[in-house]
Amino acid sequence: MKKRFLLLFLLCFYLFLLPGCGKKTAPKTPLCRVVTQVEITGREKDVQFYRKYTNEEKTKWLLLYLNAVDPDIRPVAPPTDPIRSHYTITLTFSDGKSKVFEQAAHRFFRTESRPWQAIAPAQAAGLYTLLRTVPGDL
Repeated sequence: MKKRFLLLFLLCFYLFLLPGCGKKTAPKTPLCRVVTQVEITGREKDVQFYRKYTNEEKTKWLLLYLNAVDPDIRPVAPPTDPIRSHYTITLTFSDGKSKVFEQAAHRFFRTESRPWQAIAPAQAAGLYTLLRTVPGDL
């Protein structure tokens, strides 16, 4: 009887007390990340500008634009003449990471410094329309 009691006591001690003494696990990463900020810097001819968006409604419109852009699959070389219009869109996520998109010369688009891809000028106009209708937070 004493052996059973001792065995039961050691089993309970092992199951309930010792696991708390082990290594602590790293904090879990979030299941998803969200865009917390959108920054746009641009140049149109000789005019430079900066816009910052942190409002959820305003960032939603810019994210819809980025999702709608449908670049050509084949990479293209941007024009060798000076680019008169260039926009850099930086998304900042809730985990602190960021992603950069670029649009140039009303015809070119790229993500994270990958090769340029052609887009239709009508699609590129969507960005200009957004910049005119959605004011920045600053």
